[in-house]
Amino acid sequence: MGPPLSDTVELASFHSASKGFMGECGLRGGYVELVNLDPDVMKCIYKLFSTDTCAPVLSQIALDLMTDPPQPGDPLYPLYSEETQHIKTMMVHNVKRVFEVLNSLPGFSCKPVEGGGFAFPRLHLPPKAIQKAMVIYLLDGLVLIPRLVDFLPLTLSLCRFCIMNPEDTMEEMLSRLSSFHTQFMKDFS
Repeated sequence: MGPPLSDTVELASFHSASKGFMGECGLRGGYVELVNLDPDVMKCIYKLFSTDTCAPVLSQIALDLMTDPPQPGDPLYPLYSEETQHIKTMMVHNVKRVFEVLNSLPGFSCKPVEGGGFAFPRLHLPPKAIQKAMVIYLLDGLVLIPRLVDFLPLTLSLCRFCIMNPEDTMEEMLSRLSSFHTQFMKDFS
């Protein structure tokens, strides 16, 4: 940002290996950069961070590679550049497809993904579907409505779609979801 903002604005910047564009979801490691925080606040933060355990070595290696990638002229740079460009292209494609497909299905609504690796559509279930799910829950102890949240109306179910799958996997999943959901809505509307 440059002066005077870089000298005065308090800023906390977070990043993690598991939520980066490479999506190394099994690796739990990250960092925080704190700029211009009050010295008393920084003392508390250092105490808090020093009592926590650190990430596993593999996660630390992944984080180091993510924050210091191969540079132009390095032997691995062409492969790194090709792979990261492929990931970015795939994510752009998946974001568009998930948005298009989900919003074309009756009962689904999904806002555009503006960052991160997930889309969070809403599913408005027909009353017959809710009634059937409640009967199954009462009889079998099985809930068929994923992530039903107590404080939301029963007609609303929340889902989470990972957009970081290969394009062919994403297309297969969207095709199956569309077929299932179309039949589901016919059966319960």
